[in-house]
Amino acid sequence: MILEPMGSHMENFDGLIKTLEGMIEHRKKKPTVPSSLAFYESQLEYYKEIRYAHDQGKLFVLHSAFAPAEIFFAMGLVPAHASFSLGAMAQVLKKQPECLEAAHRYGLPWETCGAHRLVVGAALLGFTPHVDLCVSYHFGCTSAATSVVNVAKLYDLPIFYLQLPYGYREYDIRSYVRQLELLIAWLEKQTGRKMDWDRLKEAVKIEKQIYEYEREIEELRGCVPSPVKHRSFMEQYQTDMMMPGTPTGLHYYKTVRDEVKDFAERGIHPLGPNHKERYRVISCFMPPNWCRSLMDWMEEEHGISSVAEPHMNEWSAWLADRIDPDKPLESLAVKYQSHLIVRQLCSPLLINQLPDTLKHIEKRKADGAIYYASVTCNTSPHLLTCLKNALEKEKVPLLILDNDVLDPAYASESEMRERVDAFVEIMDVYKEKRATEKG
Repeated sequence: MILEPMGSHMENFDGLIKTLEGMIEHRKKKPTVPSSLAFYESQLEYYKEIRYAHDQGKLFVLHSAFAPAEIFFAMGLVPAHASFSLGAMAQVLKKQPECLEAAHRYGLPWETCGAHRLVVGAALLGFTPHVDLCVSYHFGCTSAATSVVNVAKLYDLPIFYLQLPYGYREYDIRSYVRQLELLIAWLEKQTGRKMDWDRLKEAVKIEKQIYEYEREIEELRGCVPSPVKHRSFMEQYQTDMMMPGTPTGLHYYKTVRDEVKDFAERGIHPLGPNHKERYRVISCFMPPNWCRSLMDWMEEEHGISSVAEPHMNEWSAWLADRIDPDKPLESLAVKYQSHLIVRQLCSPLLINQLPDTLKHIEKRKADGAIYYASVTCNTSPHLLTCLKNALEKEKVPLLILDNDVLDPAYASESEMRERVDAFVEIMDVYKEKRATEKG
């Protein structure tokens, strides 16, 4: 089945832009923290670029998670992270049921991750500007690759497949560099444009600066109370995924660093000097993106702070010496081999996932951990079992919060709140037990 060109219902994408503009005006009138305004301003800029790409004579590239967007930016293309761009539209405009139903009719079962069913559903309904090229990235998450593959199939679009090598050997890095070379050659052939190597080097230079800000933010996360707003870790992750190596992304991360440093130096929580931080938790895997209000409620109602997210916002220290603007492809290969969730899913658990999580239990004075177990994620079960067993040995309670990252039908916000309410009581019991043992 090959469909007519996309973009038949652009009022939905325009609605996303209008909603973001309204959110920005609201935050200007009722400011919270500087990073919140910077986040929504960067998101608006990103979606406007997508919306008006063809009007500006640019080509639009739809890519799956962890594809090297720096390369697209350097070639003057307009990239869109499939699950974030179309997922955001469905989420903000409350179009999830409509998109998910379209994907179901197409043949995608509910076992497919909701984030990626939304991509196919939104494309089927013509909710996205016309895509020119697709780039699919194959790693531990099979759904991430499948969504873009289906879009390319539906609209008979050119597509390039990237395959992540498993491991951190120099051979793996060289293998991925070769794939990036082939991607650039394919893009040059498809677009008639040449790679701007100076622009790519500048993108890598910016990436190095962003990395330094992220490491500084990560170090400040240990302060008590937390200098980081609970939902901020999701905004940081989203910005890194969508705008790597860009001045916009750099501005956002500098804003976050300055904000976090200020709160840490003053010794206050982002919600103000009267806010009481009662619980410090490690957040594991991806929270339900459709329900960020859950993060706010946890913070405001129970005084819960997320003090580490080893799956999302923690970079390997060894990257500092490996990101070199004069070696842009090698730098990108190392970065994406070491990228947060990729690092957790595509390498031995005992090397990354468990140590990265356990080291923060004592270092960050964690009272518990929350594992956001997306029921449709094919990578979660083995990670969850290993983590649960390890935390039990450390006498740290773990909440397994079942959900779907972008499908609200599986678990409602009220159901998740009930689970968190019960977990707070469990953390209290563990706190008393640890205090008794120390006494």
